[in-house]
Amino acid sequence: MRSKYWRLVSNLVQAQLNGTVGLGPHPLLHIMENIRERIGNCSVHLRQLEGASEAESASDDLIGQLIEGEIAEIAEAPEWAEAKRRKGERFIARARLELARKLRLSCRWLHKEVMAGRIPSLKAGKQRRFSIPPLSEP
Repeated sequence: MRSKYWRLVSNLVQAQLNGTVGLGPHPLLHIMENIRERIGNCSVHLRQLEGASEAESASDDLIGQLIEGEIAEIAEAPEWAEAKRRKGERFIARARLELARKLRLSCRWLHKEVMAGRIPSLKAGKQRRFSIPPLSEP
């Protein structure tokens, strides 16, 4: 979900960089505050990943600049805005790889436990709840 919210922020920053006219307060103020809050909520679950705090700070800086900054400040400092935007993009790409790796390990572990008979298999119509222990590094 964080990548979807980040995509909105990234598109808003690019529009501001390429735009010739800025409006203050920003016409999407309420939506951007909502996006800021949602990114923060997603970030709570991703804090263990490398680069999460820098990405959260970059997105907060960009949204803050769009909402609270002067009308043309982002367009006047495109290198700053682009560096922040790239930092968020890199984090999203690395997070996807890391989470996919953990999911593969989790699926392998679950399959091995079911095949060994330590977890009862799920039968049609009878679903049982069980918990998966945290992943350990291979």
